[in-house]
Amino acid sequence: MYAPKHRFVVRRVRSQTFLVPIGGNWNSNPALLELDPVGELIITCLPATADAVAQSIAERFDVDKETAREDATEFLEELVMMGLVHRAIDT
Repeated sequence: MYAPKHRFVVRRVRSQTFLVPIGGNWNSNPALLELDPVGELIITCLPATADAVAQSIAERFDVDKETAREDATEFLEELVMMGLVHRAIDT
């Protein structure tokens, strides 16, 4: 299960979508993170398991679930490394 580590919002500015942190200590992280449509979907699914996120991606973007899971896990792990998301214990 992945969950947000800090509070953030998703904002659209014209044709671009950004993840905007609210408070917290962002040190070396960018103040804004630009998201593509898949990244935006992943963020809006949280908190969720990688499988649940992959299912949403597969349904919305017409890709197979295995590819969706690989892509989702890769992006979620990047967010973990950036300190924006953490791996939560399943309940």
